[in-house]
Amino acid sequence: MPRKRKNPDADARIAAYEAKMKSLVDEGKYQEAIEYSEANGSVLYECDADTCTFYSFKIIGVCRSKDIRKGWEEGGYRPPHWIEAGNALFDAGKYEEAIESYYKRIQENPDDDRAWYLMGCAYRAIGNPYESVEAWDKAFSIVMKDENVDTLEADPDSAASWAERGDIEYNQENWKEAIVAYRNSLSICADQPDIWFRKGCAHYEMEEYEDALIAFENTLKKNPHDLCAANNKGVTLFKLRRFEEAKETFRSIACRGMKDDLNEMCIQRNKERIESPEKAIESLIFISNEAPTPNR
Repeated sequence: MPRKRKNPDADARIAAYEAKMKSLVDEGKYQEAIEYSEANGSVLYECDADTCTFYSFKIIGVCRSKDIRKGWEEGGYRPPHWIEAGNALFDAGKYEEAIESYYKRIQENPDDDRAWYLMGCAYRAIGNPYESVEAWDKAFSIVMKDENVDTLEADPDSAASWAERGDIEYNQENWKEAIVAYRNSLSICADQPDIWFRKGCAHYEMEEYEDALIAFENTLKKNPHDLCAANNKGVTLFKLRRFEEAKETFRSIACRGMKDDLNEMCIQRNKERIESPEKAIESLIFISNEAPTPNR
């Protein structure tokens, strides 16, 4: 069955995009291919088919691997055995076997950001967007953590650096480590509502509901108009079976007005469930936003 296009002119644009990507790759212009993809790759979304099946989507994994390895080699990097073996398999088009090799290196050293990055490239090359993004995120978090360690060694009394460390751990779902870092940051500067909020979310994920409640209350002291913190305070009170206080919390949100965005739609849904606590307690929506990623 032929693919359906959202736009009748999409066929020609996608064909031209794919041809340009192939031309750049065939010429070994991997960095240019990456830049061209970032600028023009959205054309693939004009097709109702799975974008992960396109040549131009998968080949980005090859481009990223080739481009970054070139830079590492120019810098004098000599890969350990399993990365070298994985690179050979990758270059032979044996991407799944390359993933196995990179993983063996990760088992030797879980903090090898290069192994994680290259594994992400191999996943992208077989058209797997989810594992590729997870592996790349892990690689970037290792690099950011290393840089953050250096920053904290230079200035251990920096609230911003401790908050950044907390965000790195938070985005990797290392809740305990995130809480420790956020606590350090807040001990230096307590006037950080966003950090109180994410500390509360981390406690909630650890099922430490009393500590989560304290953190959300501190968020609201610093920023009384934070609807997500108010929502999470209400959900946490439900978890603690303090139903009347939870109802009052959600009722107070109702007085502030609701906007048409996803978080506030979730809050409105919670408000509609609070009159039946026994049913609502497992179905209330907790809002846990990803922490911002530092610019590098």
